[in-house]
Amino acid sequence: MRFLNNKVSVIIPVYNVEIYLDRCLESVLNQTYKNIEIIIVNDGSTDNSADICYKYSKIDSRVIFIDQINKGVSSARNAALKKASGNYIYFIDSDDYIENNTIELLLKTCIKDKTDIVSCNYYKEQVNGKREVIIKKDSFIMDKETFIKELIDPNSISGFLWNKFYKKDLIDVNICKFDETVKIMEDLLFNLEISEKVKKVSYLDYPLYHYIQRDNSALNNKDILKMKSSLSVYLKIIFLLEKYYILGVNRFKLLYIINSLISKNYSTNLKIEEIEEINLNIKKFINEKVFFSNGNFKLKIKAIILMFFPYLYRLFKKIKKKGK
Repeated sequence: MRFLNNKVSVIIPVYNVEIYLDRCLESVLNQTYKNIEIIIVNDGSTDNSADICYKYSKIDSRVIFIDQINKGVSSARNAALKKASGNYIYFIDSDDYIENNTIELLLKTCIKDKTDIVSCNYYKEQVNGKREVIIKKDSFIMDKETFIKELIDPNSISGFLWNKFYKKDLIDVNICKFDETVKIMEDLLFNLEISEKVKKVSYLDYPLYHYIQRDNSALNNKDILKMKSSLSVYLKIIFLLEKYYILGVNRFKLLYIINSLISKNYSTNLKIEEIEEINLNIKKFINEKVFFSNGNFKLKIKAIILMFFPYLYRLFKKIKKKGK
């Protein structure tokens, strides 16, 4: 009975997802673990999403519906955190969905392992239903340092919110909440922020989450505001990693990730002066030790060319594209 006494707050920010929203909410309402509250925050949707949210709030008393003007996903999550009354927090994106035993398995693992966070495997799923299991690891328990390293590894558990299950005690809504000034990777930043309180984290080798790939999702939206925001996030990430004393060679890795992010946008509508502005900000922050650290020599040369000779890098990219 002690297990059943644990209340889980499921937080779902919503913005213009009427096509996917029913599936998402049904997957939560039909969980095998019933002691949940479902906090849906409609962030100024212009489609029928708000009506769908309202409908479910009338169908099931566990649903709490918050309707706000459009302020962004971080604001929506913060609004939900203020309302959350559960012992545990679980975030879901409104265009995704979960297996019907997701919350039960995550909660049982958290209690059994006596950990602060449980991360799980997930499916990367196309809109046509084709999917693949992403993480190639067996279940294990990790300490804080390992968890932080896993967060910044794109081939591991990564910095996503939705494949993690949190003890509410980790999150002080007055101090540790989502940064509403950034427009992308706010989930990774949030995870790094709360890592200071983490002692142990479990990884569960079950694909419990369905991560849907959409062309118009936030991750695929390549506008200049998100680009500049992502740069500021990486600078904050570097600061936090230095604070936790585990950066090492990862300083170069992060630099290359930043530059790779920028290079993907060279063929879009980014102006050269905007590219130079971003690179200037990087050069102000990253010191020369990056270029003398251990790391892949070829990648290091690419990063240096991209940072100091953006015109040349753009020319190489165009030539390479024409050659394909």
